[in-house]
Amino acid sequence: MTRSCCHSSDEGQRKCFCGIPVTYLTSWTQNNPGRGFESCRCSRHGNGADGCNYFRWVDKAQTDWQKEVINNLITERNQLLCERAALKDKVKHLMDERKMELVDVDEVHSLDVVEDGKRDVAGSSKNKFRGISMPICVIVGLIVVLIKLFS
Repeated sequence: MTRSCCHSSDEGQRKCFCGIPVTYLTSWTQNNPGRGFESCRCSRHGNGADGCNYFRWVDKAQTDWQKEVINNLITERNQLLCERAALKDKVKHLMDERKMELVDVDEVHSLDVVEDGKRDVAGSSKNKFRGISMPICVIVGLIVVLIKLFS
């Protein structure tokens, strides 16, 4: 009895007990890190259907030394990824602190001393420029009009 849960017309490929081409995967378990195997496409690895549970290693078993080296490299990689994430968080935190310090410095420099000795946030350099530029524009405009009238 042949069960079919997937359809494929691939000729020449190894087929599982369902009669469909197998899928090639890599194991990342502690006992077989980086080891290739083929499996039924309809098994747990594929689309979640039952499948025929076909399984075959496609390479030789690793030596204990190879397993140890690969597992150590995987562990080191995971540690580096964690350290990188922690450093990214630290950089973000430092950048946020720097932005806050720059805002504080900007606020300190934008304070103007008023005649009675009190500080006034409203008198920042931007507001000063607006306050001065408007009367200058009006005066220049009046001068231009008067020159045109009398010329």
